[in-house]
Amino acid sequence: MKKILLITTGGTISCGSGETALSPALCGAELLNFISADSDLIIDCSDLLFIDSTSVKPKHWELIANEIRCKADKYDGFVITHGTDTLAYTASMLSFLLCRLNKPVIITGSQKTMFEEKSDAPDNLSNAIKAACTGIGGVYILFGSRIIYGTRGYKESTSSFDGFVSVNKAYAGKIENGKICFNCDNCGYLFSGELPNDNTKSLEARVISINITPSDNGEIIRACADSGYDGIVLSSYGTGGLPDKGWEAAASYAISKGILVAMTSQCRHGIIIPSRYAVAGAVERLGILSAADMTLESAYCKLLWLLSVTDSRQKAAELFAKNICGEVTTA
Repeated sequence: MKKILLITTGGTISCGSGETALSPALCGAELLNFISADSDLIIDCSDLLFIDSTSVKPKHWELIANEIRCKADKYDGFVITHGTDTLAYTASMLSFLLCRLNKPVIITGSQKTMFEEKSDAPDNLSNAIKAACTGIGGVYILFGSRIIYGTRGYKESTSSFDGFVSVNKAYAGKIENGKICFNCDNCGYLFSGELPNDNTKSLEARVISINITPSDNGEIIRACADSGYDGIVLSSYGTGGLPDKGWEAAASYAISKGILVAMTSQCRHGIIIPSRYAVAGAVERLGILSAADMTLESAYCKLLWLLSVTDSRQKAAELFAKNICGEVTTA
């Protein structure tokens, strides 16, 4: 008999039926009243949070990860209900925090509440529970008809029932007529290679994401460098690059203060190639870390995680370039 733990954190899927602005209200037991589960399945509930996912912070990621770690031996799989706005961030961070866990962790949510007509919430919850019973280890996003590796998800639509897409990696699986179909025998991306010695340290590093835009000169990087940030993720155009000497000087200033600066692309698909254009020459020269084909969410979470749990900035930089749980394609 399979035993699953349903962890609720809030989001649209947990919102009530009132006429006022939506806010999370339903506990796990109430959510389960909307679906039919196999009679030979035991589902326990842990109501950790009742928040809009816009309010999610690193302390909440730690809370969820610790709940799973503490109960890993008691359950065959875990389902997390979550708001969609930051679901991709949570899935990415949990992939790193739980990278040694060889059990299914399925994160789902919905575009509509349980009470709305033709809601996607009951099917998503039901399918997430089925996926958690498969024994396929790893962290996954299950939404609509798609199953996505936790480090590769991106919320593409605010309304589509297939609102999440997989970025730079094939889908981990799909749902057909209520049947869970994984594309892998096991998760296919359990951690490989070197990991920090202690993966349970608090997420205390300060990391910020900055979009490069045409009207700026990079002064925001200097401001962040002087404000105590440990890491900066720059979202550049296309395959990467710094627009001008102002941006280069600002990035150099941050790096001289010991801040790790990484670069991802504002394009959701594709890869950072610092050597492709002359304008990108400063990226490698200054020592800016390439996020390669990582999503912004994954790059942000990985940098925050590594800066929090490693013993040095050098070690964090080394591990940032390595594939840990499917977040980056390496040669």
